[in-house]
Order: sequence, then structure tokens, then C-alpha cells
Amino acid sequence: MPPSWTLTILSDRKHTRSDQATPPTTETLTSPPIRIERCFRKSSLGFVQLLLAIRRRRFDLVHFQHETHLYGGPLSMVLFPFFIGLVRRYTVPVVTLHHVVRPNQVDRTFAHMHHTHIPPIIIRWGYVIFYRLLGLFAPSIIVHDNLFKETLIQEYDIPSEHIVVIPHGAEDLTASVATRDKHALFRQFNIPQDAGTIFGFFGYFTGYKGIEFLLDEFGKHARKFPKSVLLIGGMPNYVHDGKTSYSSYVHDLHQRAERTVPGRVIWYGAVQDTHVGPFFRLIDCLVLPYRLCFASSGPLSYAIGSSTPFLASEALRPLVPYDGLLFPLQSGALTEKLDAFSSLTPLQREALTSPLRDLREGHRWNAVAGLTIRAYERSRERTTHQTDILLVGAYGQQNTGDELLLHQCLSLLPRERCTVASSQPSLTEDQHHVFSVHSHKRLFSLLRHFLRARIVVVGGGDQFKLLKRSMNRARYSLLLRCFLLTLFGRVLQKSVLFISVGIGNVSTFTARFLTIRTLQLATAVSFREQESYNFCRKFAPRAHAFLAADLAFLNTATHRHKTPSETHLLGIAPVFNIDHAEQYTRITQETGKAIDSFLGMNPKQSALFLPFQTGFNAHNDIIVSNEMLAHVGQRHRCRIAEPFGMDRIDEIYSSIDVLWGMRLHSIILACLYAIPFVALIYDVKVKKFLEEIDCTSWGITLDDSFSSEKLFALHTELVNHFADVRHHLQKQAERLMARAQINEELLMDIAKDVEDLPAPELNHILRARTPDFNHHHTAS
Repeated sequence: MPPSWTLTILSDRKHTRSDQATPPTTETLTSPPIRIERCFRKSSLGFVQLLLAIRRRRFDLVHFQHETHLYGGPLSMVLFPFFIGLVRRYTVPVVTLHHVVRPNQVDRTFAHMHHTHIPPIIIRWGYVIFYRLLGLFAPSIIVHDNLFKETLIQEYDIPSEHIVVIPHGAEDLTASVATRDKHALFRQFNIPQDAGTIFGFFGYFTGYKGIEFLLDEFGKHARKFPKSVLLIGGMPNYVHDGKTSYSSYVHDLHQRAERTVPGRVIWYGAVQDTHVGPFFRLIDCLVLPYRLCFASSGPLSYAIGSSTPFLASEALRPLVPYDGLLFPLQSGALTEKLDAFSSLTPLQREALTSPLRDLREGHRWNAVAGLTIRAYERSRERTTHQTDILLVGAYGQQNTGDELLLHQCLSLLPRERCTVASSQPSLTEDQHHVFSVHSHKRLFSLLRHFLRARIVVVGGGDQFKLLKRSMNRARYSLLLRCFLLTLFGRVLQKSVLFISVGIGNVSTFTARFLTIRTLQLATAVSFREQESYNFCRKFAPRAHAFLAADLAFLNTATHRHKTPSETHLLGIAPVFNIDHAEQYTRITQETGKAIDSFLGMNPKQSALFLPFQTGFNAHNDIIVSNEMLAHVGQRHRCRIAEPFGMDRIDEIYSSIDVLWGMRLHSIILACLYAIPFVALIYDVKVKKFLEEIDCTSWGITLDDSFSSEKLFALHTELVNHFADVRHHLQKQAERLMARAQINEELLMDIAKDVEDLPAPELNHILRARTPDFNHHHTAS
């Protein structure tokens, strides 16, 4: 723990009798001091007592441990997420979930193992409501394995950026018990002096832990190895106190042991903290016959920390990545493992501990503590982050073009005061080192940052368009988002700016209406091409609009000078969502044939696929690339640039000689780097850009007229005019780079105004500057 931190443990009051609790007390341990406050009882009322203690002490952060019955009965499960929501008013709550139950684990057997008469469907939906509400209210959730993180994401729709995986700590118990006398340990744990192999079970007697299966299998083993002993360190689970079915279950366990192996099963009872080390030193092998895996096993961590060999059921396979240590829950399977272990020599048993050394490194308490402190710091940062600028766009979709636009914006804005709405916030935070929230799953979190923000920047791409049907989203969703964002922004006196945007397909009356109203309400709009700017001037003449260029043109490119004889590497930037979706399969085949024709021209030539979108969408550019390669005969001369991200743009574009591009930003970058290209027009925005740079002759529409012959013929003509095309692209890039400075000036003004001025004054400044921007464009 950092020296500047102080720690207070909020604990339940110790019970002296079932109906009486000790009054609130405070204890101080160690130096620096760790305070223990026993301030609540395990009941629904305990949440009120906890909340009062938290409010009184004003902690910077409170870390809650959670198990199903840790704070009381079923009602406490319902109240806990709402309690966390109230705690957020006073501090930063972090929750460790020790149990993560998958819905398909809850059936009649699950209910029977937990000695409850509640119907499984109610238990199942109870967990669904609990986890989803907790995901809504808790800013940070800690689990002990990636399995549980994936369960929360896939089954309960909790965003990954709110989940932290920290292994269950394993205390190093080897040194503290290595010198203990074996005979003394035998006496301490009531082990017969003639004991051979000592197997151990550790934990509460709970149905899902499979202790009855262990007793049956150990009975079979004891017939062949009569000196073996099973030491059971555990006790009945207090949660089921008073349940007749559970009392019968525990009684049956003792009767089963006496029937099968009398005198060879030692019921030691609860193992005190000071005796845990000796317990694991004494046993030769720990057995974990669990029927279900919904928690990281504490006994398993003790075995790892003490280098004690163990055997685990296949239910624990996610936690134990070693097949040799696993057994199926089938009659005789565990018996075989027990027999095999008892037959090993001491040296062979020692060899079984080698996998534990690898596991122990990641489970050491020092490593766990470091991860926990980082989780605390990240949680505090997320909760207390100051949002002045909210950036909204197609971010976090693993699209290099969109991420380049975000990078350009953030390079000119105060990053520490920005929040990015992203489809994958954790990915955006890792790539851009900026605070991020989910753009559609955590709506309350997004709303909170929208209300805090003074300026909203909607950046990059065609923000005004009907979505393609192939995207499987409501066609008007993007237009409605922009309209509502701008409307509520104006109502709340926020500045809403659209930076370097375009207008796509707005062919319906509703689409045009939403576009025009949004343009009129926006504080300012900068367009990346002439046609969209002209639309705005015609239909929304009072909008504060000006003509700029794509944000990518804020980059400075290295212009190379090549001759046609040097064109050996062909870059190909594919895409799936084309306008004529019914032609997709045929276009893929024809493009593959054209690549074959290109490769057949010269044995030195090769092709490089540039997957601008590498994930998020099910049909990403890597998949499209492989579909095209399936129709290329000489595919050994082709490769896919993986990974392909912003950090590789300069490297890739400095190596290719000519481009066949579908993706808009593949063509924009080709212009910037003065690389001759054939544009495969899959969307109207590609056509508009070609008109912008006077290159319509180098475009080919992806419709029913498209063919491999047509593409290759245009490529041949391009090569014949290689030098002229390069010179033309250089001139166009210089013109657009100059025009892109308008976006730079605007973003720099936003950065300055965030530091110096309140939001209403920013609106005034932007409106005052708009004529200057338009004058700048006219002059250029």
C-alpha cells in the first residue's frame, strides 16, 4: 500500500450469541495503522449502518467484497447494487465478486446443492437482475479469472472496461511450516501414526464442492491402499443454519464415511488461521471435487502458495490449465487418480509441484497488491474525471481511418479534460491514452459525462446519412443521435461542433429534415468536401458552416518520386458494406481475378491487403481479404498487413507503389502520400472525394457493370500516366492540407477556450470566427 494511503476495514460486529451482537468497536493494528471498525450487522439494515459509516468518514475509496450471502439473505442481494449506487454519492466504490454464476448453471441440481426451495427460474433471473444492476451502478468490478470476466460481458452485458481481473492471492506458506515435525503435525490433526498417503479436503461442506463424491471415491481407493487417510478441514456452512435438509446432508456425509472407510476419514473441523500452513504442509495432496466453477477457489490458492500437489475436477479446468491434474466426475475416475498418486515415489510427487511454481508467481500477494492499487487508482480516475470536452464519433470500432481522425483531434485538445464515447472504451483508452465511456451500453454513464461537458465535438466521417441495411441497424439511428445530441446540447447551453464531416445518403424527407435541423442547431460545422458544404449553404443557409478538409490532411506526408517501372507492390484496401450488397460475392471474385492479372504481369510484383477495419464488425476487412484471396491463383505472392493500425500507416504507405482502394481513408492517404490509385466506389462519399480532388477518371463503381477486365484495364491506364497522376495528387494534397488548417485553428480555439472561458462565450467566439473561416477558404 502506498505510504500516503491509510486503510480502514469495515467489518460486521462479532456475534456472541445468535440474537446478540457486540456494540460498534474500533481496533488499530500494525504500523502504519490499519483501523478495524465493526460497524454493521449482516442484514438489510446493515447497509444503512455501512452507509452512515462511509458518509461519516468520507473515504476516498471503499472496496467491497461480495459473495451471495455475505451481507445477509436474498434481500441483501437485491439491495446491494442500489446500495453501491448510493455509496457513489460519497466516495468511489470498488466491488470484488467472489461468485460469478452463469445462467445455464442454475437448474434443479443447483437449487438442490444449495438447499433452497426457490424455483431455478427465479434464482436465474435473480442473478441476471443482480449482475446487470451492479454493472450499472459499480464503476469498477474485480473478478479473479478471465472466465468470470467473460461471463459478466457475454451473459450480463457488463462493459469490459468496468471489469478488472486480479488473481486470487496465494500466501507463501512453504517457509513458515517447512521445519515443523511431521509427528507433531500427526498429533495436532489426529492422524493415525500408521498413515500412508494423506489426502486433504478444505472448506465449507457445500453441495457444489462434491464432498460426497470424494468420500465414495476415497472408499474405493482405501480398499487397495488401506493406510491412506482423508483429512477434512472444514465445517458446515453457517448460511444453512436451521435448514433440516442441510442438517440431514451433513449427517449423511458422516454416515457415508463411517460406512465406507471407518477410521480413515478424519473430521478435523474448522482450521484456524494459524493452522492453515501446517494443514497444507501435512497433507500430501489436496482434492477439489467441485461440481461447478463459479468462483476462484481459496483452497486452490493455499495449495499453490504451499506447493502442495492437488487434484481437481474438470469443472475447474478454466482455473487449472494442466490435464494431468484433472479428473472427470465419473465413478472410478478419481479413484484411479488417488491410486496413481499413492503409488508415486517422493521424488515423483515433488515433480508434480513444478506447475505450481509458475502459477505461484502470478498469485503472490505482492503482485496482487500492485494490481489492486492500480485498479483503485483507475477507478478514482474514472469516477472523478473532469469532462470538459466530449468527443463523439465512430470510435472504438477498430477502424484505422476513424481512429486517425480521433488521434488528430486529441493531438490539439487538452487530452486530460476530454472524454471519448467509444464502442470499446478500454481499447480507446489503451490506444489514445484518454478517458473513455461506452457509446451505447452504459447510457447513464454517457449521459453523466454529456451533462458535465461544456463542449461536444462530433468528429469525422459522414455523420449525416441513412445507414445501409447490411449494417443491421436502424437506418435513421445516426441522424437521430446527431439531432438529439445537438438539440439537448443547445437546450443545456452547450457548444456542439461537427468537425470535418460529410453528408451522405439523405434521400428521404425525414433524413433531410433531421440533417437540416441539426445543421441549424449546431454551434459550428466544418465540412470535408465541397458537395456537402454546398448542400448546407443551400438548405441551411443560417448554419454556421465552413469548408475545410478531412482531418487526415493535418498529417505531413513524405512525397516520393517514382517512375512506372518501379511499381511492384500493389496495395488493396477492401470493404464489406458496399452500396450494391447483392453484388458483393461477384465483386469479390472479380477483384481476385484482377489481382491475378496484376501478378501475372511481372514475377517481381506482389500484393498487400490493407485491412482498415480489423474487428468489431463480424465481417471485417481481414475476412474480406481472405475471401478475395480465395480467387487468386498466385496467393503465395499476396499477404495481409496484420496488424494494421495508425502506427503503421507511414510504414505501409511508404512501401506501396499503387493502390486499389475501397475504404475512403485508404484513398485519402494515397492522395496525401501521392500514390496513384484506382478507387473502387462502394459508397457515395468515395465518389464525392474523387470529385473534390478531380480524379473521377480513376474511379470505378462497384455495381453490376464491374468486372476484373474493367478494373485491370483502368490499372494499366493508371500506370501509363503514373508520373502525371503523382504530380496531380501532390498538388491536391497541398491544397487540402492548407484547407485542413481551418480544423486545426478551430480545435486549438476550443482547447484555449476550455481553459479560459465559460461555455456561453465560446458560442459567441465560434460564431464570430465563422465568416473568417469562409473568407480563408475563398482566398485559398
